[in-house]
Amino acid sequence: MKTSKEAISIYEKVNRLWKRLSQPRLVGRLPSKTSYGEKNPNYEKHYTPVDFNTAKKFVKKAWSLYVADRSDYRGSKKFPYKIKQVQGNKHTWVWRGTLSINCDFGWCEINHEWSHYLGYMINLKRPHCAEHASLEFRMAKLIDKNYYQDSLANLKAEKKVEPAMKKNVIALRYERMLKRKAKWEKQAKRATNALRKVSKEIANYENRHSQEKLTTKMIPVSEKKKVKSYKQKLEEFVRQENNHVSFEKDHLGIGEFRFEVSDHRVCGEECMNADYDLDSYDQRTDLWSWKQAYEFALKVQERDTSDWVVCDYC
Repeated sequence: MKTSKEAISIYEKVNRLWKRLSQPRLVGRLPSKTSYGEKNPNYEKHYTPVDFNTAKKFVKKAWSLYVADRSDYRGSKKFPYKIKQVQGNKHTWVWRGTLSINCDFGWCEINHEWSHYLGYMINLKRPHCAEHASLEFRMAKLIDKNYYQDSLANLKAEKKVEPAMKKNVIALRYERMLKRKAKWEKQAKRATNALRKVSKEIANYENRHSQEKLTTKMIPVSEKKKVKSYKQKLEEFVRQENNHVSFEKDHLGIGEFRFEVSDHRVCGEECMNADYDLDSYDQRTDLWSWKQAYEFALKVQERDTSDWVVCDYC
């Protein structure tokens, strides 16, 4: 489909504006570097890169003027896309909710491609119609009026290069030396404290032990004392001749038993000398362990019999 004469006349106005701003529109793109990785002189002749922050302001303003403020637009007034900068042969376009802006090829490319996307959003008849040419021309005038000089100023500010710096090896080595010195001073302080502590321990040890113990490395093993259980103590206690105590072990069930401790000097429950606090004849106090039975047997054996009387039953 041919482009109308009206559209061509408007596009010519756009091209004259870019030519005045030294931003001519080329049919194809020139790479910024040659195949050998060197700067391409033709690229610098034809293109003036755009400041990315200024380009972001422009695309948001253009969206607000020519899309969001239209009476037939029903979407959100807020700019709906994330923005990122791209380089190389990539285009200024929206892809998956992200607007990619290529600042390498100047304002002409950004304006042309962004006008096509806005034309798509407002449903123009076709890509290069008179309405699109008019939209692109208005956006170009917007750049010329508000953003072109700001972009150049920001680029000049960015080009201020700091002088090349390199590491001062002498200063770095001196810093490491100071750190090593501080480390060894700390180690020396710890060593002094440790030496004083171990000297004190040696002096105390020499005062407590004889020279033979300090110098003899092998000594005979001493036998450990056998610890008797309460069961053995009780059995040995009742076997003694001068004791009057005996015990019985009653099994109450599986894993359950209790002990009965009796005094042979008491004839029975009706004995006048019976002491029920000690359950002298019939064990009524629950004794559930060998320890309780042994301690109770000691109490029974040590009963005071000085005030006993002659019992009718004995």
